[in-house]
Amino acid sequence: MKEKKKIRISIHPVENHPGDYLAYFRSEFLDATYTVFFKDTITGALALHSFAEMIRRKYQEQVERYEETRDPADQPRPLMITIEEAHKFLSPTVARQTI
Repeated sequence: MKEKKKIRISIHPVENHPGDYLAYFRSEFLDATYTVFFKDTITGALALHSFAEMIRRKYQEQVERYEETRDPADQPRPLMITIEEAHKFLSPTVARQTI
């Protein structure tokens, strides 16, 4: 079995724009870079969740392709998505509204 691939989504504040953030993810297995802008609101938290879900769906497409072809070159490594300490970027009011 291949080593589990962890996805780390980096979150950075936007300089000179308090409450605005960029989430960034560079994917070797999807051969792409993803960035999403969000605000410190519940809507921003949902945007971040949607961002992670989009990455998961792309990975699922790779899994399905492998299941169809059974070609070892198509086999993706197991995947885990983590958004580390995202609660630190949300105001306490917004953080309490998330799961």
